[in-house]
Amino acid sequence: MRTCISLFLSILIGGTCWSFAHANPVYTVTGVAIGSRVQFASESYQEYRCGASEMFDGFTLCVKRTNETEQRGSFVAYDGMLHSGDGTVVYVSRYQDPAYWRDDDVEEDIAYYSRELGEAPTLLKMPTRNGLPNGIIATWGKVALEPVDRESQTILAAGENPKIGALIDFLGNFEVSIKNNLPVYRVTGRAGFIWAASWDSNGRGTFRMMAINPSELPTPGNLKPLNQVEANHSVSNPLASFAQKSLDEYVGVGFFISAEGHILTNARIVSDCQSIASSHGRHIEELGVDETSDLALLLSSQKPNGWASFRGASDPRVADTVMAIGFPTGTISALTGLGDEQRMMRIGSPIQLDNGGSPLLDRSGNVVGIVARRLNPIQIADMTSGISENINFAVSLKTIKSFLDSHAVPYVLKDSTEMKSYSDIAAEAMRYTVPLECIR
Repeated sequence: MRTCISLFLSILIGGTCWSFAHANPVYTVTGVAIGSRVQFASESYQEYRCGASEMFDGFTLCVKRTNETEQRGSFVAYDGMLHSGDGTVVYVSRYQDPAYWRDDDVEEDIAYYSRELGEAPTLLKMPTRNGLPNGIIATWGKVALEPVDRESQTILAAGENPKIGALIDFLGNFEVSIKNNLPVYRVTGRAGFIWAASWDSNGRGTFRMMAINPSELPTPGNLKPLNQVEANHSVSNPLASFAQKSLDEYVGVGFFISAEGHILTNARIVSDCQSIASSHGRHIEELGVDETSDLALLLSSQKPNGWASFRGASDPRVADTVMAIGFPTGTISALTGLGDEQRMMRIGSPIQLDNGGSPLLDRSGNVVGIVARRLNPIQIADMTSGISENINFAVSLKTIKSFLDSHAVPYVLKDSTEMKSYSDIAAEAMRYTVPLECIR
């Protein structure tokens, strides 16, 4: 199922349609690299149908359709490319319909591209929908996926183009995705590579990949900027608006974990609430609660601008540095709670009473737990025959994943070894962390 993305230097430099505009690009599709420059007179370029882009002024959109056959059947491939007036490629893609997937093809493809790119992917799994196939999106590099706004969703549902930039979804059909309450994303950020696939029980589906540098593109005319209220909120601490709340209203913290608006928090924060309010979303719906694990799943009526990623394959370890939002860093002191409770882990981070439900983050900014509760010294003495001033707890990553899987909630897994500054981690986390108000 794999289409090669490595740099074909003999093709790119060897007198056909491509030559480098500057240093060797990294992200390519079918041998065409972003940052490379087309040769307009070449036969290869003439195979494309090209015209002025309706979305990006000064850019040219080129598309080529081919009918192809493989061992499992025939398919149609659409190769797309967007280049500037001097021929510099800023976007190149391939869409295949249908695509044919064997049992392990999806995992093998993602692993292959990760090896080729030398990077760990960020994965988005499609929410489960009855009657629809499975789907997954993987990204590498500095690209970011931003859910389209409601007005654009309405346009997409009508089968039209909202003209807000490059888009990606799980199914390869924006209209079907919107009508089935599945996310469609606008591609933002900087240079990177995106891979998306869908497949049914028979292994038949779609396949799309793109190499793109959104930072080289002008802002589409139809893309509406944040209003001043939204702009002020996006750069401020989301906890600040709840600083003066009445003691009659319990305040806790939650954080977005999906583009659909799912929020993860502690069960005790939403226990016995008549309603739940937040600074983000006019309506907060409770989807599931596990009091034993102290986890609750909520759904916001408003889609978020960002959401957390969870640590992927590598498990948290004792002595790993962690931080909770708004408080100093600490370490994981034990991988179990008191009495070897498997759902919890002990942390040496100072925790305040109103910090329950906030994400516990590693040095890459990925979630490794969720702050659960703080025991006072008297409680600890009753359980351990000792006194300690600094035993705090977080729900373990394994417990969180099991809880989210049981509710068929999509979430992002990310294996990253990049060490970020504490200020960068905090700034990123503030984008998806929200205060929650339990009104009793």
